[in-house]
Amino acid sequence: ASARLDLPGLLRAVTAGLRKLLPLPLTALYLPDAAGVLRCPAVDAGGRPPWDAADAIPPDSPSPIAEAFRARRAVALAGDFSRLSDARRGWCERHGAGSLC
Repeated sequence: ASARLDLPGLLRAVTAGLRKLLPLPLTALYLPDAAGVLRCPAVDAGGRPPWDAADAIPPDSPSPIAEAFRARRAVALAGDFSRLSDARRGWCERHGAGSLC
C-alpha cells in the first residue's frame, strides 16, 4: 500500500489557520529531500505570484527557513528580511510583506 499526501491541501489548511492569527502574505512548506536539503513543494501566496521556491536551502545555512527547520519551530520575521535571499527579500518588498512566519 502506498500513501499520497495532498501537500497543496495540507498547505491550504495550515495557511488558513495561520492567517487567523497573522496577516501573512505567503506560506511556504519546506521539506528535506533524501540528502537533507530543504525544498519547497508547495507555496500559498494568497493570490500573489509566489516567490521562486525552486532553489534548495542547505539545512545548515543562516537562512531563517533553515533555522526554522533546525529549531523545529516557526521563525517570525517582523519586517527584518535581511537574512532572506535577494529574491525572497525582493518579493517581500514588491508585495508589501510586513512579516513572514
